[in-house]
Amino acid sequence: MLDEKFIIGGIATLIFFASWHDPKLYRETLIEWISWTFWLVFGAFCVWAVAMIVVLLQLPSTLEITAMEAAIEAIEKSKIPLLWWVYLLVLGLISSIANEIASRREKNIEEDAS
Repeated sequence: MLDEKFIIGGIATLIFFASWHDPKLYRETLIEWISWTFWLVFGAFCVWAVAMIVVLLQLPSTLEITAMEAAIEAIEKSKIPLLWWVYLLVLGLISSIANEIASRREKNIEEDAS
């Protein structure tokens, strides 16, 4: 069954393949899309995390204990898992490494051509 590990692994493989196979395309086009997507998802994660904190702080103290516990439990369940944050940062690191690979590969191709 497909889970996030397979999806992240597939994305990482595609990033490395693109940076090795066509470094010029990767550096001119793909890295912009990857960076834009990374920052978009990172921003969405941050907004969601801040929203969850605000909701927790806005819970009225007049709620019954059982209702308060149920509300806190529901909010905790809707938070973004730590593993997703790690996956996002790993993909950001992978794209940076792939950018360096593409840069060096592009230099090697230019040296071989001359």
